[in-house]
Amino acid sequence: MPAALKACKTAFYWEQDNLWSLGNQPHHSDWDSWAHHYTYYQNLKRLGAPVTFVSPGEAVDPEEYPFWVVPAAHMIDPSQVNIWEDYARAGGQLILSVRTGTKDHNSHIWEALLQEPIWDLIGARVEYYDHLPAKYPAQVSMDGETYPWHIWGDVLTPMEGTTVLASHDSEYYKGAPAVVSRDLGAGSVTYTGVWSDNWELEYEVLRAVYGKAGAKILNLPPYVFTEWRDGVYIAVNYSSKAVEAPVPDGAKVLLGGRQLEPGGVTVWVE
Repeated sequence: MPAALKACKTAFYWEQDNLWSLGNQPHHSDWDSWAHHYTYYQNLKRLGAPVTFVSPGEAVDPEEYPFWVVPAAHMIDPSQVNIWEDYARAGGQLILSVRTGTKDHNSHIWEALLQEPIWDLIGARVEYYDHLPAKYPAQVSMDGETYPWHIWGDVLTPMEGTTVLASHDSEYYKGAPAVVSRDLGAGSVTYTGVWSDNWELEYEVLRAVYGKAGAKILNLPPYVFTEWRDGVYIAVNYSSKAVEAPVPDGAKVLLGGRQLEPGGVTVWVE
């Protein structure tokens, strides 16, 4: 695998029991656990990041996978928090999303404050969350851009040394942190406390974390994915618009062309 791809290899946390638990208590009629996981997966493919699924309790080597994305890990135990902490301290870039750490592995709410078992890990308190009607979304801002949300939004209080990446930009919690990041050991931990309606906030958070870590990433439109296998690159356009395939100058195109039509495939070698 080329060095640029190795530098952005990503572990993706997956547990079927966790999906069932989320589905039993969606908290909002629009909550869809599969869609939430796909929010992160499809945005990773837009970056051109190779993704491997990992299970609970499985340790991840940051030398092999510099990034680890954990969407809505609703049920965890203390040993999982320790695995995540060890990963970050060893140099890994850990990215967690909403609802992570809400319950133990018996699907029982902790005898503690909301998501308290992950507070020290993410460097912030989760004070509370909100839901809104779909026709009255709120806004969160990051780097001068605003993103709508209505399904889930955490209100966070950062601890000392934690950086705020995005804040609420409307409602009575306007100005309160919504996305935070902290350095931990040789790595970092980022917590995205909002599920945006257009999934673009999550994309920008991923770009910020990967960019800060020095990974060479792509900037593809939604539903345009790239893969690498057995020495060849493959781009697939799942969208309804033609786009330009990310074929670098000097590459040899084996199938398709630089113009990637809807449903089209381009294959090349560098």
